[in-house]
This record gives sequence, C-alpha cells and structure tokens, in this order.
Amino acid sequence: MAELKLTEDEKESTSILNWDEKSIGKLVKKKAIENEDYIGKTTASRKAALLLLMSEIVDDDVQKAVMEVDDVTIDGESIGDWRIVFTRKGSSPDIGGEGGGDLVA
Repeated sequence: MAELKLTEDEKESTSILNWDEKSIGKLVKKKAIENEDYIGKTTASRKAALLLLMSEIVDDDVQKAVMEVDDVTIDGESIGDWRIVFTRKGSSPDIGGEGGGDLVA
C-alpha cells in the first residue's frame, strides 16, 4: 500500500491544495485502496444474498418474483416498507417451464 509521509508544512496546512503533487498522489492512492476494499466487501455480500434469493426463485418455476416487507427495522432504526422485484432479463413465456407465472412473497 502507498505510504503517506507529509512534511511539517503539509501537516500544518489547512488544505491539501498546498501539498506537493507526490504527497497528494499518495493520499489519493491510499484512499482509493481503502474504498475499493470496502466496496469489494459490500459488493460480495450483496451478490451472495442476491444469488441465494435467485436460486430460490428459479426453484419456484416463475418468471417474476415480488417480495415485500413492511415496517423494517435494522439496528433499532426504522427504515420503512420495501418491495424487491426480481425479473429474469430477456424472459419469455417459455422460461420457467409449464408454470412460468409470478411469485409474490
């Protein structure tokens, strides 16, 4: 990872616009690495959750699934009512076998 070493003047500066270009570049690289790691973890968790839900939907032999949850609270904070809609891209009446209808959960 990029190591950020600042001069005394840079440490005392109230604006990174007063830093030299090399130090600004190191800061940008350090922050980009931190953000990519955070985004990577978040993306992996969401994708895993979506794949789990999609595997359940495919097993139900439907074209579309609508899931609704009301009065959701996470960590003591009310975040409202939610509706999640899953639709297979390019779906046609043939996808999903004989049933191929909709699922509302």
